[in-house]
Amino acid sequence: MVRIRSIGVKFSLYIIVILCVLFAFSYIIINTFTFAFLDNSENSSFLRWGRDYESLMEPHFIYYSYMNLYSQVEETLKQRPQDFMVLYDARKSEILHRGVSPTPAFREILSDNAMIHPADTLAAFNDTHRILTIPVRAPNSKTVFGYILYGRSQSDFQNVLRTIRTHHIIMMAVLFVLSSLILHFMVRRTVRPIHVLTKGMEMVGKGNMDFRIQVDTQDEFAFLAGEYNEMVARLQSTLEALEANQQKLTHQISERTQSLDQANRKLQHAMEELKATQKKIIQSEKQKSLTAIVAGFAHEINNPLTGILGYIDLMELREDITPYVRNKLNQIKTQTTRIQNIIRELNQLNPDAQQSKLEINLANLLEKLVKIISQKPETENVELVRNIPAESVTVVGNHFSLWQIFEGMIENAIESIQEKRRGQGKVTISLNRSVDQSQAVVEIQDNGGGFENPDKAFDPFYTTKNRTQKKGIGLSIAYNLIQEHRGNITIRNTGDGAILTVYLPLSEKNPLAIKKD
Repeated sequence: MVRIRSIGVKFSLYIIVILCVLFAFSYIIINTFTFAFLDNSENSSFLRWGRDYESLMEPHFIYYSYMNLYSQVEETLKQRPQDFMVLYDARKSEILHRGVSPTPAFREILSDNAMIHPADTLAAFNDTHRILTIPVRAPNSKTVFGYILYGRSQSDFQNVLRTIRTHHIIMMAVLFVLSSLILHFMVRRTVRPIHVLTKGMEMVGKGNMDFRIQVDTQDEFAFLAGEYNEMVARLQSTLEALEANQQKLTHQISERTQSLDQANRKLQHAMEELKATQKKIIQSEKQKSLTAIVAGFAHEINNPLTGILGYIDLMELREDITPYVRNKLNQIKTQTTRIQNIIRELNQLNPDAQQSKLEINLANLLEKLVKIISQKPETENVELVRNIPAESVTVVGNHFSLWQIFEGMIENAIESIQEKRRGQGKVTISLNRSVDQSQAVVEIQDNGGGFENPDKAFDPFYTTKNRTQKKGIGLSIAYNLIQEHRGNITIRNTGDGAILTVYLPLSEKNPLAIKKD
């Protein structure tokens, strides 16, 4: 089902339906009244003609002048060939019949009830003829001399009625067309402002606030157009204010978001620094506690070892000991000397130990160290890569301690490659300056698989190697020595190895630097 959405079309359809109903009703009323009027006029005229015709035919019936009756009938029907006439005598016997043949229904009106005076005779008619029965009487007498049955054709009456109906239909059509034109004009005049208002609402719905309605009338539509324009103007100013506030709010939100992001980054950076500092403090305190305990034990063990070595020397001075005993004394002395070396290394864990420090060219130290290590047999399948700058990188420190630190790191990397990797290994030694040019950064990277537990790498005596080969105090000693040099050391695993990074303050940035000797 099609829905009509246009108010103009709806209004036009409603008016057209009303006009059609009015025209149909008026056609029926007018046709009914016209037919009744014409029928009454025809009946009156027919009755007058009957009275006149009776007076004309009366002498012929009284004197039984049938020839005159015949001629009079012929003369009458000559002017109206579609009519018919039947003459009856007093006994209702047919005298003559001229014109079309009457139907049996026509003959039934000759009954006694129908034979009344012409002035009182009712016209009986069907679709084709109008019937009039005329009894012929003498003046001032009730004697009936005969009857005249006259059937007048309805063709003229039907033609007149048809012509009137045709003119009526034409008039109705003309009136309908004129009414439609007037209706179209009225609908356009009435609906045009509504279309203008609808277009205005559509433009506002699309966001065009600059559109204004122009109505050239002085009625309610003009009032609506003015109210609409004022409403759109207020709405436009409100939207502009809202847009300005929205932009201002967006700018404020952006600034607040940026400030919050900056604060969040600063807080995250501070948290990372706090975690690193906390981890460093925990490591330092743990290292200090462990090294203090280890140094105490080393000091206590070192005293009896000195006595043992003294007694062994005294026993070796005797000449009466057997070779077997002398051999055993040499073995005891060797193991005791080994214990003394271990104790000497343990003493290096003492954070309070003071070392003499000088300005050292760290690039020169690493070049010499790598050159010496590369000549050892265990580095045959290991490639040592040097990324050391040609210019001098000077730090303040103990030459022996720094040499021991980097040598141990490189040797640990080589041993890790030999234990965990088949084929060619690689150790990269890099020396750079920090971004702020305040520290020397030494990185030793290998592809030996990395540390199993980096968090315990600096604990004393922690090792994953064979206990008969390593004592597990190398990185712990290195950590203490780097701390004593006001530096730091970190460990991180990579995809196929590990990176040890050492930070040492440069001599020109170190507040504890001493003059070059």
